[in-house]
Amino acid sequence: MSDIKRIVHDEKGATLIELLIAMPMVSIMLLSMAVFLAYGLKTYVIALSDFEMQKEIQFSMEAIQHDLMYAIDAKAEPGVLRIKKPGGAFGTWLSYGVKEGRMIKGIQPMTGETTLGNIIIVSFECAKYGEKTVRYSIKARNSLTGREYELRSATTLP
Repeated sequence: MSDIKRIVHDEKGATLIELLIAMPMVSIMLLSMAVFLAYGLKTYVIALSDFEMQKEIQFSMEAIQHDLMYAIDAKAEPGVLRIKKPGGAFGTWLSYGVKEGRMIKGIQPMTGETTLGNIIIVSFECAKYGEKTVRYSIKARNSLTGREYELRSATTLP
């Protein structure tokens, strides 16, 4: 019992051998924690980047759908959707299309660079079926992850 008391109350500190054994062990534990942290951060950035891409494409689709819901007429051409909205004597035409990999409304870009990556619009397809139904789809690629995302929709004119 006296040996245990002597070891516990010994205030001389750690020996050099104890430090030489403990330091590599602590270094290995810290390195493994850093690897797990880096992997988790990379996964988070990829997921957030893909989420931003989906959010921008959904925003573009909702803008098109909103304009179509109040449209008088619509014309679908390859890669361009023209929507006639009420206003003025003859109405106002809006156009949606793709320019330099970005979705545009008129001349204003709707998609493009985000905080975590660059979103490239791969295709914008639209077609008018009958007098009132317009189908459209947007396909985008995230340049950071290489993943593609496509949304399709159809709207009936009023």
